[in-house]
Amino acid sequence: DSWHDKYHKLANLPQAFRYYMKQAREGHMKAQKGSKNYDWTGATRSFTVMPIGWMEMQRGEIDLCAAINSELCGNLEVRGVLEGKLGPISADFTRDERILECQRVINEVCPLAFGQLWLSYQSFTNQACGDPLQTWRSEE
Repeated sequence: DSWHDKYHKLANLPQAFRYYMKQAREGHMKAQKGSKNYDWTGATRSFTVMPIGWMEMQRGEIDLCAAINSELCGNLEVRGVLEGKLGPISADFTRDERILECQRVINEVCPLAFGQLWLSYQSFTNQACGDPLQTWRSEE
């Protein structure tokens, strides 16, 4: 389709739809918190469509899949990216927990949501970038 032609990228959107619809059936979408099962059935027309508002609430999670490598989560935290994607730090959600959530999303959610195509991008990126180099900056 035109998206593929314009950006020269493939996307496994049916895989993503199946993954997020399964999350909806199981009540794991952010939009479902505090609502009842009968609300879910109506909003999804018996789990045949995904409300765009529900996907908008998952956007931070989906965006993290572009990072490809979970070892970048600490860097994303320092740059302030994770706050916008996963929410602010609170008494119930520490900086370390936010980094761990980023790693969980990249390592667990992204492969399930975007399948083998995403994993091939991850493999290619890891080969192109080489081994990560970690340093400690003690002056801060």
